[in-house]
Amino acid sequence: MAIKVLMPALSPTMSEGVINKWLVNVGDTVSAGDILAEIETDKATMEVEAVDEGEITHLIDTTPDKQIAVNSVIALINGSKDERLEDYNDKDQTVSSEEKNEVSETPKVNTEVDNSQIIERSKDSNTKQNTNFASPFVKKFSKDNNIDLTLIKGSGPDGRIIKKDIQNFELHINDENISVIEPSSIRKIIAERTTQTKNEVPHFYLTIETRMDKLINLRKKINSNSNIKISFNDLIVKACAMAIAKNPETNISWVNGKIHQYKNIDIAIAVALKEGLITPIVKEADTKGLAEISTEIKSLVKKANQNKLLPEEYSGGSITISNLGMFGITEFQAIINPPQSSIIAIGSIIEKPVVNSGSIEIGHTMKSTISADHRSLDGAVAAKLLKDFSDILEDPKKPSWIRVKAPTSKFFKETNKLLKDKKIVTVCEEAACPNIAECWQKKHATFMILGDICTRACAFCNIKTGKPHYIDHGEAIRIAESVKQLNLEHVVITSVDRDDLIDGGALHFINVIDSIKSLNPSCTIEILTPDFKNKPEAIDILSKNLPDVFNHNLETVPRLYPSIRPGSRYFVSLNLLSQIKEKNPSIFTKSGLMVGLGETKEEVYQVMDDLRAANVDFITIGQYLPPTPKHAKLEKFITPQEFDEYKKMAYAKGFLMVASSPLTRSSYHASDDFKIMQENRKNKLYSIQ
Repeated sequence: MAIKVLMPALSPTMSEGVINKWLVNVGDTVSAGDILAEIETDKATMEVEAVDEGEITHLIDTTPDKQIAVNSVIALINGSKDERLEDYNDKDQTVSSEEKNEVSETPKVNTEVDNSQIIERSKDSNTKQNTNFASPFVKKFSKDNNIDLTLIKGSGPDGRIIKKDIQNFELHINDENISVIEPSSIRKIIAERTTQTKNEVPHFYLTIETRMDKLINLRKKINSNSNIKISFNDLIVKACAMAIAKNPETNISWVNGKIHQYKNIDIAIAVALKEGLITPIVKEADTKGLAEISTEIKSLVKKANQNKLLPEEYSGGSITISNLGMFGITEFQAIINPPQSSIIAIGSIIEKPVVNSGSIEIGHTMKSTISADHRSLDGAVAAKLLKDFSDILEDPKKPSWIRVKAPTSKFFKETNKLLKDKKIVTVCEEAACPNIAECWQKKHATFMILGDICTRACAFCNIKTGKPHYIDHGEAIRIAESVKQLNLEHVVITSVDRDDLIDGGALHFINVIDSIKSLNPSCTIEILTPDFKNKPEAIDILSKNLPDVFNHNLETVPRLYPSIRPGSRYFVSLNLLSQIKEKNPSIFTKSGLMVGLGETKEEVYQVMDDLRAANVDFITIGQYLPPTPKHAKLEKFITPQEFDEYKKMAYAKGFLMVASSPLTRSSYHASDDFKIMQENRKNKLYSIQ
């Protein structure tokens, strides 16, 4: 039985395709998955694969203009000699699109033919054959206008003369100054869809002008510290995604009389090709950083120019960004790309006098015009989307979930004064922690021992690097007194790396623990340690007087260690956590990660697995924020929803306690989290019993 190879529907808008070339011949043997042909669709050139194995027995004839309807049989595998492709296909399916569009009205053409320019007509038997092998429209038109069909070469199936052929013939006769160009498949689809859209979709337009000075400065700052150069279009795509996140009711499409609302925020970008326009999609743009968006757009544009976009790469989205600013266009109105509900037309950034607080100054502005589908979007809804989009561009800030209050409270000042009077260093200040206002207001602080100079230079850390001072042996008692004065129930002690010391500073940790316990017997103690360069004596010393919680942060995923923690080793850190747990199984162990440095979710999940293999009880996950432009570059802001996903996954992997949020830090809410972790362990033990 013959195996049919059909013209596939390679995109949602495809109704016909053109076979550019066959890659097999009749008589060839093929296997499932072998490439049979290249097909030009309305969007790109795609490859068609064999669906089964066998011998190619029939191939449909191809011409550059032959439009073949979707689901037509274009080849047979293992067909019999007496079979014909015409028997499978309705004859009208393979008629070219020009003939399908023929209507009864006769177009107005110039019928005054200069007979001197016409070649002597042939009177042989081919006259009747050519006349019969023409579409009904062509026969009627040629008869009404006295045109000899023997002079015309048909471009339709099997040489059939179609409407386009007779139009081209007339143009050639009457104006030799005109050359007729056959539009590409993409251009034909654009013509068809834009005409249809303008006729069927009720457009309305809103324009806004945006001050761009802050965005210009932000882009300069980003590009001065990054190997990946960010374009204004990258920033505009990100701003659009953020605006839609604030207005989820605009993330919709009108489809067959129904409104489809999308969970993911996918932004289409208009890319001009020689053959026409295509709109590849930046998927989930709201969750991606600027570097990721920039890299993805560059890849999509490259693939579009090579006709290598896959259907899923240009399908979907509720909005398109069309940017003609690079051509000096100040503003324009774009046509919506259905079924999307809107498109934003971006003009050029221009320097001009602007009014600011009653004064005139020179500034930079840009106009954006949204074209919206009134069936799905009302004016006020579209206006708010455009206003939020403009506001984000005009004053680009950190996401709202990263912002914290300034430290101004009475308790903050009291805590600050106490620590200064006692000459105590805190990681809160040295590491520029964003939670310092909240913690100090509650009289919580993380004490940093062994000085304020570190022997390493991690790319994420704000602590000074250099040659440390001598150990301050009076530090332990001053910290113990501060804990008593602040009336702390739980205290966190950390330190800089002291690779200059034989034990890495382990003995000083023990002295501080002893001093705190002597003055504050009921206070629980958590230490956040360096890796001690894997020195065995350090672990032996710490094991003599362990705290309630032993914390050592892995900080990032293994792949990023060379650039983020160049002086450390991932498995040395894991081994430290594992050995501490082995020496005292009852102790709580804890570790933390920063995210937003370019890691993948899969890499974060692998770190979780590694920590559970080391029997770590508590994991913290927080947003990395560069202390200064000189530090490791922020690749991405992680959304609260993504932090929630990490939290659920960590609990599913067996952690007793998980703190995962944008502002989570190792000792953030340490006292409250310790109580929860204790309770979780009790509940787990009860459930086992």
